Amino acid sequence: MRKGSLRVLAILLSVILLIPGFTWGTAKAKEVTNEDVDNAKKEKEAIEKRLEEAENNLASIKSSKANVEKYIQQLDGQLEEINGKIYDLSLSMEEKQLQIDETEIELDNAKKDEAAQYESMKLRIQYMYETGQTTYLEAILASDNISELLNNTEYVKSITEYDKSMMDKLVMTKNLIQETDDKLKTEYAELEQLKIDSEAELAAAEYLYSQKQIELAKLVEQEKEAAQLEEKIKSERDAADKNIDNLLAQIQAQEEAKKRAAAQANSTAVAAKGDLIWPLPAYCKKVTELFGARTAPVAGASTYHMAIDLGAASGTPVYAAASGTVLVAEWNYSYGYYVLIYHGNGVATLYAHSSKLLVKAGQEVNQGDTIMLVGSTGYSTGPHLHYEVRINGTRVNPLDYYDTSGLQYYIY
Repeated sequence: MRKGSLRVLAILLSVILLIPGFTWGTAKAKEVTNEDVDNAKKEKEAIEKRLEEAENNLASIKSSKANVEKYIQQLDGQLEEINGKIYDLSLSMEEKQLQIDETEIELDNAKKDEAAQYESMKLRIQYMYETGQTTYLEAILASDNISELLNNTEYVKSITEYDKSMMDKLVMTKNLIQETDDKLKTEYAELEQLKIDSEAELAAAEYLYSQKQIELAKLVEQEKEAAQLEEKIKSERDAADKNIDNLLAQIQAQEEAKKRAAAQANSTAVAAKGDLIWPLPAYCKKVTELFGARTAPVAGASTYHMAIDLGAASGTPVYAAASGTVLVAEWNYSYGYYVLIYHGNGVATLYAHSSKLLVKAGQEVNQGDTIMLVGSTGYSTGPHLHYEVRINGTRVNPLDYYDTSGLQYYIY
């Protein structure tokens, strides 16, 4: 039976039960059976599996997103480092260019000095030629006495040595400046190539950065969609759970109608303590979680506990709190392996996180029968019994039906 049909049936049944003087002899609604409950539980189980897949998918997307964000952070560091390198190279190139410019000026001045010295030397040679002092022989022949001879030859010698010394000095200076200029230009070319290489590295890193940003944007969108899907499936799970409650309420209404009892919310509830026996051996008196508001112990758990948790070792026997019919005995994503027993008169009990089920759906059990063993399946932080009492489809505090004087509380 589909979920929508069950809701309609529940509404119709409620209306019929409120009509004064109505009797089942005049009209009879379709009876809700244990098979209907089983089908509803299977539907919820399928939803739970879909939810698990959705949660795993969301976790995978979040992991991928975290990896991409970490990689982008690393790329940010690389981009900053490369930009810093390019900036330093640009400064070095500017400084090197200033040195080249200064050296070029010095080289130009040295060439001018060389040319000027060469022109001066040519003038002196021309003068010597024009005055007949071009050789030592001519200097001797032009001398009238020894003093003039010494003076003339010394003059020619001095001019020659001066010009040679000056030319050597100027050429050496020019060559040194040329070497410096060539070295600076070579260093500039090397800096320029390093800058070109760094700019290419920067372009590659920026392209990779842009691709990772695109990938991150897609993952953000996927995460959003996956989270929405998860919420949608959770809503379906909640609706399925409510559907189960409705089925239990309809079964109760059917029993009340058959007994011709007026449908009153609390008329068939457990009236006093002692109607339900303790679901664990007498030595298991540890209460580890109370009924009501709480901090979720694990991700995905509720923040309002609709049961009590009882501490016990794995394998500890769990007893039926009262006689009744086993409606459900199967695995659930949240409860793990669990048992739901309907005791009649609107009373049902639920036992969850079992390590082994010992009863089957449809089986009749007596009060005190061992129905399962304590475990830690489903959403659980350790071995314990999750114990619920439902009155007319509403979860109530189980401790309201027990003598609590001997209980031990270990609430974390």
